[in-house]
Amino acid sequence: MSSSGFWELAVGVSADLSEGLTNLVWELGALGVVEEEQPGQGARLRAFFPGTIFASALEAQVRAYLDGLRELGFEPPTDAWSRSPMRTGRMPGAPISPRGSSDGGS
Repeated sequence: MSSSGFWELAVGVSADLSEGLTNLVWELGALGVVEEEQPGQGARLRAFFPGTIFASALEAQVRAYLDGLRELGFEPPTDAWSRSPMRTGRMPGAPISPRGSSDGGS
C-alpha cells in the first residue's frame, strides 16, 4: 500500500440525490462509499479514494456534477462537504486480518 494513504470526500446528500452521487464517486475511482444518517442533519455520503488521486481534481469533478444538478432544478448541498487526507494504513470499515493468520492459525 502506498504511504500516501487515502482521501476521504464527505458530502451532505438528500435521498433523491444519493444514488446518483454514489454512482459518480464509484466512477471517479472510489475504493469505498458509505452513507451515514446524522440525527438532525440528514444523510452524509463518505467516499474513500486512494492517495494517488489528486483531491483538487476530484473536488472539481464533484462540484461540476453538483452544479449540473442545480441547473436541473435539484438542491444539492452547497457547502456541507469536505475532503481530507487519511494517513492510516487501512480504510475505515475495512476488515482487519486477525494477527497470526499467515502462520496457519497457530
